[in-house]
Amino acid sequence: MSGSTSKTPKEILVHNESLKLRATAYNNGAVSFFTVGIITPLAGFFSGVIVFDSNHAVRILIILVGMVLYVICAMQLRSIATQFLEGLEP
Repeated sequence: MSGSTSKTPKEILVHNESLKLRATAYNNGAVSFFTVGIITPLAGFFSGVIVFDSNHAVRILIILVGMVLYVICAMQLRSIATQFLEGLEP
């Protein structure tokens, strides 16, 4: 046994494509979180479904906190996707 750990070009290709597929899945999750957490409430506001007035201060606060949490989750998922891509082999 020579103990050599060098990979064949095919093994490197499979490894890299597997990492890119995982990164894409996490990135798609991040886009979904952004869409649900930011775009949907804004669309509701601009279409008149969500009304921001002084009588609904608690509702506004809940929506804003939810939006912030969704953005944090989206950023975390995007960060994980980027970490997968750092594992690509030349």
